[in-house]
Amino acid sequence: ESPHELASRVAQQVKAKFVKNLPQSLVQDYDNRDCVAPYSTTEIILGPLLGSGEFSHVYEIKSFRPDTSLETALSPEEIKTRRHMKRRERYHDTKKACYAVKHLRPTLLDTYSKVEYAQSATDLALEAEFLSSLQHPHIIKLRGISLAGAGAFENGPKGYFLIIDRLNETLDSRIQRWKKQKRKKWSGKKSKLPRISVLGPGGSKDDSNVGKEEDITEEQVHVGLQISSGVQYLHEKGIM
Repeated sequence: ESPHELASRVAQQVKAKFVKNLPQSLVQDYDNRDCVAPYSTTEIILGPLLGSGEFSHVYEIKSFRPDTSLETALSPEEIKTRRHMKRRERYHDTKKACYAVKHLRPTLLDTYSKVEYAQSATDLALEAEFLSSLQHPHIIKLRGISLAGAGAFENGPKGYFLIIDRLNETLDSRIQRWKKQKRKKWSGKKSKLPRISVLGPGGSKDDSNVGKEEDITEEQVHVGLQISSGVQYLHEKGIM
């Protein structure tokens, strides 16, 4: 087998095994998962590269160019989801892209063996299965996937892809923004963000901070709660 044929075969087998051996904690979520829209690579207009991992690239989706001739093989729900994604490909207020696409790095086979390449393909296919199963407001959503499913790996590293929500800020960049706001405050400029006091057990102030007001904003606490809520959900599902 070629590396792409091996990746396709193994990814499809592992996907089938995943569904068959789905943990009980995820069965209901998997059965009630949102419709994931199938797309061909020719229907996606790429924007800039957003980031790269060890095995994958993530690009912004500039726009969709739907091919209606492909919709004859799709369900009414899939067609409806595709049309909805086309209508909201950009946010109305900021005009920024709503979606991003993730696929394997084309140069993987320059560094890794055929078996390692197949493993990375399998990991991406399993990521799609998990993301389509999870239903939580603070966990990124899977919106679309390659039309041929895991079999699309036969067309090369970019044949199989995931369409996910495009995030316009990372936690790291948010932390840097908070630091800049704190420096402005120290320089004598007024900060628009409210400050809160850190409370210890039972609602009392922590002994080490009695009489002190910590530089922790309500926004930071809110973000921390969102993150912990998502992690708690994953724990409950037996994923982490």
